[in-house]
Amino acid sequence: MTNEITIFPTNGNDDEFLSAQPNNQPTHAVPVVQSPLQRVHRLLRGRYLITIVLCTIGAASGAIFGWTSKRPAFRVDGFVDVNPLTVGDTMADRVMPMYRLYVNSQVQLLQSDRVIAAALTSDDWLSVGKAAPANDPLVFGALLDVGYIRDSSLIKVSFLDYRGDVANAAVKATLKAYNKLYGEQDQRERVEKKNHLKSRQIALMTSRDAKQKQIDGLAQKYGTDDLGPMHEAKMRDSYNLEQLLNQEEAALNIARARQDTMPVQAPPNLETLIDQIAQTDAKMRDYLAQKETAETTLNNLRHIYGENSTHRRIDYALLNLEIINKRIADYAKAYPQRFLNGPQARNPTNPANPDMVSAIVDGLKTPQDVEHFATQVEARRKQFSTDRVALMELGTYRTQIQATKSEVAQINDQIRDITKNVDAIEAEIELTQRIQITYPREAPTVPTVDKRKQFAAMGFMGGGAVPLALLLLIGLMDRRYRYSDDTNTDLAHLPLLGVLPNLPDRLSDPEQAAIASHCVHQIRAMLQIDGTGNTRHVFAITSANSGDGKTSLTLSLGLSYAACGARTLLIDCDLVGAGLSSRLNIRSPQGLLDAIATRTLLQYVHSTDAADVAILPAGSATPQQASALSPVALRRLIIEAKRHFEVILIDTGPVLGSIEASLVGAAVDAVILTVSRGQHRAQVDKAVAHLTSIGARIAGIVFNRANSRDFEAALSGQSKRLHSRAANGNSPGTSPFGPVARAVASASFKDEK
Repeated sequence: MTNEITIFPTNGNDDEFLSAQPNNQPTHAVPVVQSPLQRVHRLLRGRYLITIVLCTIGAASGAIFGWTSKRPAFRVDGFVDVNPLTVGDTMADRVMPMYRLYVNSQVQLLQSDRVIAAALTSDDWLSVGKAAPANDPLVFGALLDVGYIRDSSLIKVSFLDYRGDVANAAVKATLKAYNKLYGEQDQRERVEKKNHLKSRQIALMTSRDAKQKQIDGLAQKYGTDDLGPMHEAKMRDSYNLEQLLNQEEAALNIARARQDTMPVQAPPNLETLIDQIAQTDAKMRDYLAQKETAETTLNNLRHIYGENSTHRRIDYALLNLEIINKRIADYAKAYPQRFLNGPQARNPTNPANPDMVSAIVDGLKTPQDVEHFATQVEARRKQFSTDRVALMELGTYRTQIQATKSEVAQINDQIRDITKNVDAIEAEIELTQRIQITYPREAPTVPTVDKRKQFAAMGFMGGGAVPLALLLLIGLMDRRYRYSDDTNTDLAHLPLLGVLPNLPDRLSDPEQAAIASHCVHQIRAMLQIDGTGNTRHVFAITSANSGDGKTSLTLSLGLSYAACGARTLLIDCDLVGAGLSSRLNIRSPQGLLDAIATRTLLQYVHSTDAADVAILPAGSATPQQASALSPVALRRLIIEAKRHFEVILIDTGPVLGSIEASLVGAAVDAVILTVSRGQHRAQVDKAVAHLTSIGARIAGIVFNRANSRDFEAALSGQSKRLHSRAANGNSPGTSPFGPVARAVASASFKDEK
């Protein structure tokens, strides 16, 4: 190489370059919705062969296990027919009362411990079941299925076993044990029930006769057991006598009140008059009760405060007693006139007849007449009391007789019901047999239950699903880029510029050389025909981490641009690796930082063996000297470079591991992001997010080290087939691509370490 470089004239003025600023519009992500099949394909891609092998082995193993895990079983059925009809009162059939309850009780008896124990010791079971696992009562009971068939009179008894003769013997033994223990006992139970009902009937008849004798004894005093008319007549007589007595007592009270007007008799004593009035007058009795309460209160106060005390409470009690005494005296003096002329005389509900009372009073002329009439009233009062007692006794007898008659009627109803039930049971014993048993025939030879196919299918599906799920889980956990179209999902907002094949360090295959050369040319063509309409000449080539092949891509693109006649400048801005300078074997101590410091470019630019390709090396710059870089300085350097070169490619350090990548990304027209197969998605996402945050415009992604299958599906697949046919007839020395393709294959397409 030489340090001389040709100065290319520019086609514009400086203002054009000074105004040429990169169109740094951040690109926003557009979510890509994948169908379930696409997602599964992405997770299993590259693992289809091992998936098919493992799923085939798992499915076959699962099917074999499912088939052998189940054995065919034989089910044998027997039936117990429970007749729901019974003989009615008129010898006609009727449904048995509580039929469902009776059937359910028979179901419980058929699977009871007593029946199972008897079945296991029967001859039918012992002949086939000696070696059967169902010899255990618990196992036998679990395999025995007893149930009522809905909307029928049948109880089905079933047994399931791997041997048909064992199932047949188990059902027969169970039905015979049930018939022996409970079926033959049905007739005995009917007889016992009939005898019990007859005993109950005799007891009721005895009780009825005793109660009838009790009625006769109560009726003997009055000569009849129908005491209703007699009791009602006596009640009317008692009522009339009570009315007459009330009138006479009222007349007597008036006559006594008038004794003071009678000529011979002295006026009655006030206290006597008060007592006489109180006997028939409720209001007087109320006054006397108030007087008694006042006297009791006065006595209590004198007991508390002393007999001669002048306490104000005692004074109030004395005053209250005097008021009550005066009220009683005034009421007694005015009583005769009030009784005859007051509202009582005009009230038709008053038991005293004013006309009759007046007639009696008018007939009492002397005090002797009054006393004689009082004797008559007293005699009538005693007669009323005696009649009242007799009436109450008659009412008691009447109530007892009526209650006893009601009990006798109830007993007669019970006797009639028992008689009907006894007649029905006797008819059933003579005419019907309730339980009929149908035993199974010969042991079955064809399995009733065979689930081997179902379990084999389940095992087939489960065995194939386990390795599939495991490989899907591995695919979910593998967060690396394995194929170029992975970027279409995660980085759908960024175009895929091209795919570079995975080439060996020593490339000797002319077919591979032709393919690699064509891939680089296609990437360059994608950059030149940018659909945005912007003319971009300055590109930064970077990656998320080191080792993704960004330096090889920079050199290859430079050669491709030069091959189409574009004057190209390569700038090594990787201050850590300086891989571009090393590849071109530039050992100059001066380079990028010197050009920025002196604001001159051409004296630090070196030419290369390839025409139209020049390089600005990194020189002796170290990572610590990255502080000398700035977007303004880099943009000034780029403007200077545009005066002399048509395309400028800047190789920077990785985005996540260097400072210069961010500075260069903000200054260039666009950034080319290199993603190598095996790179972690999270690292690439961070790099894209970082470039977007600083305003860098990402031209697209170049997928590096693609395998052959992925490469065939990429954009260069058709070209690969074309160049394969061309390379089969040409050696590397006669390649149609000339020196550029040979340079790409021999020197430039080596992955950096």
